[in-house]
Amino acid sequence: MFTSGTSGDPKGVRLTRRNLVASAVGSAHRLGVDPGDRWLVCLPTYHMGGLAPVVRSTLYGTTTVVQRSFDADATARVLEEFDVTGVSLVPTMLSRLLDAGWAPADSLRFVLLGGAPATRELIERCGDRGVPACPTYGMTETASQVATATPEEALAHPDTVGRPLRSTTVTVLGGDGREASAGRPGELV
Repeated sequence: MFTSGTSGDPKGVRLTRRNLVASAVGSAHRLGVDPGDRWLVCLPTYHMGGLAPVVRSTLYGTTTVVQRSFDADATARVLEEFDVTGVSLVPTMLSRLLDAGWAPADSLRFVLLGGAPATRELIERCGDRGVPACPTYGMTETASQVATATPEEALAHPDTVGRPLRSTTVTVLGGDGREASAGRPGELV
């Protein structure tokens, strides 16, 4: 896949089957998997956030519902019509759904929320509307998720992206290349 990351310059990232399977397994342990799951894909599939649910659903043996592009009203209808249990969105998309008056159906188990930081206000709106928001941090180079918060964790700590997924180690290194102490800035590895 290609990504521009933080530089804005496109670069190719080689993802192996092992990368994709490890990501799917980690995600399954955090979000759970049910045989009746239906994951809505309304992000472009040339983006990791759009491709990962397709790969995961294929590995899990669950259903993927594909919507060519996002439109708040159309997406709200698709979420309800197909009894979607999970969806991947960026914060702007979720804000637009909420602004359009959308309320989640009982079938919705999670909204995997990544691609940009979710604001405290957005997480609080989700709590008020019963939206099971799961803020996540990931990147193309990691085949998607690295850390994901459960809806309960997000409400208790609205600035979190949660704990690292199973079999994932996350460390912050200081400028000297050693592990930084808690609360100190550094490079995430």
